[in-house]
Amino acid sequence: MKETILLTKHMRDNPEDSHLIDSYENNNGYSTAKKTILERSLEKILEEKYQLAAKKSIANYSFFMGVSNDNLEEVLKTNPKNVGAIKIFMGSSTGNMLVDNKNILEEIFAKSPMLIAVHCEDETTIKKNINKAREKYGDQVPISEHPKIRSAEACYKSSSIAVALAKKHNSRLH
Repeated sequence: MKETILLTKHMRDNPEDSHLIDSYENNNGYSTAKKTILERSLEKILEEKYQLAAKKSIANYSFFMGVSNDNLEEVLKTNPKNVGAIKIFMGSSTGNMLVDNKNILEEIFAKSPMLIAVHCEDETTIKKNINKAREKYGDQVPISEHPKIRSAEACYKSSSIAVALAKKHNSRLH
């Protein structure tokens, strides 16, 4: 019997930060890539990521085009043949990747011809749960509180919005 194994790995390296690529292999695939503001188009950055992956990856690969509250126009210009999907963080995320603007979400689902991959957690619910945990534990919230902070309720609220938008606009949702 032949088995197919799907492996996913986040590639958080900026092409100009080549030292981070090597730290990838030395840290079990995790790196602390510094956040930089790049004065280049998203398509140019994506092209550089593909060139980098072609040199480094021993497996098939593709990338998601990340959406933020302020890059909608450029994301909608993305060639669907160049990415596996667009990615929306509909809940807590690092940097500026949180998309909590309802108008932006509506436009993405209405206008994107691509598969829409979402990370769903309701930001308001998470903040409420963090505050509860801090009231109980102070600044030393134990890791055991993680599933309570990022609760099923937070997931359901955000997922419900994504599903409703996908149904409304006949979008492909993952």
